[in-house]
Amino acid sequence: MTIKFTLRKEELDLNFLEKIKGLISSDQLTISVESHDETEYLTRSAKNYKVLIDRIEYVEKGKELIDISTKEIESILQKTNID
Repeated sequence: MTIKFTLRKEELDLNFLEKIKGLISSDQLTISVESHDETEYLTRSAKNYKVLIDRIEYVEKGKELIDISTKEIESILQKTNID
């Protein structure tokens, strides 16, 4: 049997391990850990890499930046019901 879990490192605790133990009927299992690097994922294609590099350059040069106040952010969040 193979079960794959994807979780944040804060979610990995003893409670999670106990739940895994409850799913496994055999006495032995293999745990494999894989870290996800979002930058690596974003730079896999040449097009994505160029967009990412261009956007970094924009920020460094202050190009195409916008100013937004905390009140504006709160208003947007209220309109979209995001907490």
